[in-house]
Amino acid sequence: MTVDLVSRRLDFVDLAGFVGADPHQDGETPASGCMLPETPVDLERLRAMNMDVRLVARRIEAPGYALDGMDATLHLENGLARVEPLRFGIANGVMADSLVLDGREATPAAALDMTMERIAIAEFFAGSDFAREMGGIIEGRMELAGSGPLLADMLGRGDGRLAMVMT
Repeated sequence: MTVDLVSRRLDFVDLAGFVGADPHQDGETPASGCMLPETPVDLERLRAMNMDVRLVARRIEAPGYALDGMDATLHLENGLARVEPLRFGIANGVMADSLVLDGREATPAAALDMTMERIAIAEFFAGSDFAREMGGIIEGRMELAGSGPLLADMLGRGDGRLAMVMT
């Protein structure tokens, strides 16, 4: 399957299903109270179809988050999912990611490579006490890899590196 989608306005909650959360639930976290849902990776579904899907969201409605827009391309082949590029406009800057979910083995594994460029600190913390007191720019890079049956396990057991610079 090949799909090319463009949205002028995307509600952020509509992306909740991609991490196993309920998009119809009120609030910012899943029902368990955890930031990451404890939903197992469905390996059968991951291996069921090959696809290339691109989604461009010119504007993201995300109250409480400084998201502007998104450009993401999902390549799924034989249980190996790669989302690259995955770019978010955030706080007048850019967060660019490469995300891999490997479901070819019995225990799924994930890897994230993320860069942050020119993220305005005051914009990022808009609406909080920090916004009035902080200024400057954040830049950085994060690499993280882990495995486990749940997304929460992959990140909780993950290993990687983080480097950040604030001016």
